Amino acid sequence: LDVNEEVISVSAAGRYIAVLYAGRVVVYTSDLTEYARMEGAERAKSVLMCEDGSVLVLESEHGTRFLP
Repeated sequence: LDVNEEVISVSAAGRYIAVLYAGRVVVYTSDLTEYARMEGAERAKSVLMCEDGSVLVLESEHGTRFLP
């Protein structure tokens, strides 16, 4: 995976990998093909990939579940 920007957080579970960049979350499959994208994550601090394919996007005071 060629990354030209800062990676803030990475989490993997099952066959998915969630990567938090500045302002967005991208979910990749195990072969690093982009599977889903969520824009508007400017305040996110970290991500937690779940076995079911959902992603917990964690901010300083709360979290949001992203269901691709």
